[in-house]
Amino acid sequence: MKRILPALLLLSLSVLGAAELPDGLYARMSTNRGTVVFTLDYRNTPLTTANFCALAEGTLTGSPFYDGLTFYRHAAHYAIFSGDPENTGEGGPGYTLPREKDGALETDAAGVLVMDGFPEESSGSRFFITQSADAFLKSKYTPFGRVVSGKPVVFRLRKGDRIESLRILRVGKEAEELDFSPGRIAALREEAEAKLLAAIALTAPEAAARPSTLPWARTALFPAGLKWLWPCARENSERLSYRPNWLTEARATAPYNPTAG
Repeated sequence: MKRILPALLLLSLSVLGAAELPDGLYARMSTNRGTVVFTLDYRNTPLTTANFCALAEGTLTGSPFYDGLTFYRHAAHYAIFSGDPENTGEGGPGYTLPREKDGALETDAAGVLVMDGFPEESSGSRFFITQSADAFLKSKYTPFGRVVSGKPVVFRLRKGDRIESLRILRVGKEAEELDFSPGRIAALREEAEAKLLAAIALTAPEAAARPSTLPWARTALFPAGLKWLWPCARENSERLSYRPNWLTEARATAPYNPTAG
């Protein structure tokens, strides 16, 4: 009997649906290896979570963004990467986001959902799932979800596997009322930018004091419908980026040059 009970519990978790989940926001990822359900930290990483959910639901792109994408990279026993329609590690929806650093989740276990990117900005769509613990990851990336069902699937995922579907589950009144519209995401983006600007002001007050004079160039490169949402984007060495000129200048010793690309 003692052996049967854990087996029944595992079975119940493997078929966990919205009706059995506690109140909250979840992502159900169906892959060719099985299904994984993540709880999403929408309270502490609102922009990252809202953007992820909007892409999954097709709010920003017209159709579910993640459906059919492959896992383009596997760092053995460490992490599995997806969210790139180009499968190069550089693709995405055409923008990146300011990185949220105040999340409650840690990267101290396998099964943590983390937005890929850089210390000051997150990819617009690329993410990875940890397959082992590494607490240091939180200092560089934004963890915004943790597995609640299907953890064995996480360990089975390999390069070339695919996401068959990614669906957002809203359980409870609070989750049902969450807004992932472009307008709401724009407001969350402005809040995240303000936090980033305040952080820059601590080390580069001159750059932070002149945001109205700083160039927000190359917005015409954005897909139609997204140009107004991330007006501060510019092109960096990787792809279209959230990073505005003043963020680069704040870390440079050369005089501010408003014509710099």
